[in-house]
Amino acid sequence: MLNIGDSLIFELKDDQASKLKCKAVDLKNQVLYTDYPVYEKNGKTAFLLNGTHLKASFVGNDQNAYLFHTEVLGRCKEKIPMLTFKMPEAHELIRIQRREYVRIETAIDVALHSASQRFQPFVTTTIDISAGGAAVNLPGKQSFEQNEEVTAWFSLPFQKGTIEYAKIKAKMVRVIKSDKKEMATLQFLDLTETDRKKLLQFCFDQQLLLKKKGAFSE
Repeated sequence: MLNIGDSLIFELKDDQASKLKCKAVDLKNQVLYTDYPVYEKNGKTAFLLNGTHLKASFVGNDQNAYLFHTEVLGRCKEKIPMLTFKMPEAHELIRIQRREYVRIETAIDVALHSASQRFQPFVTTTIDISAGGAAVNLPGKQSFEQNEEVTAWFSLPFQKGTIEYAKIKAKMVRVIKSDKKEMATLQFLDLTETDRKKLLQFCFDQQLLLKKKGAFSE
């Protein structure tokens, strides 16, 4: 489930606002070996005492996000300095949700360009987004057609303060008009693995934020 080289996010039980990140270096006899965790906000190395309890999360090969509770077991040094953590059995991992199907309601900036040059490029906001598509607001001054192909430039703001950008080919599978607004649902096409991971990470990041606010349920 967890592979060597996978990224992990740790949260201290008494300080959930501070997130730590590290990578899995080795895994044997239910002991997880990682490089030294650093704070996401400033990149500084975190000092963790033996016995410190944490909540850990990672993305598995099936692109699901998993949670587990762990504690610091100790330190060791081979090629690099490492920390050791208690690793639960596979059946004890908590699956959050299949993330490519998690649709997060959020308003982020997106620029749309017509593949056929049928309309002028414009900047708008999303209504929701997932790793497979998005719903976006449309300006009322232009006309749009269903199944029209576009290039979408997304700006993805993360909780830690960084912004990632994704350029994605998409198709307007539905154009919905009402008295108050016009919107389109986009289906992503030919998604690169890099952009797919960005979207998965963003949706996961937003999901955690909504969970903290009590605005997201499984």
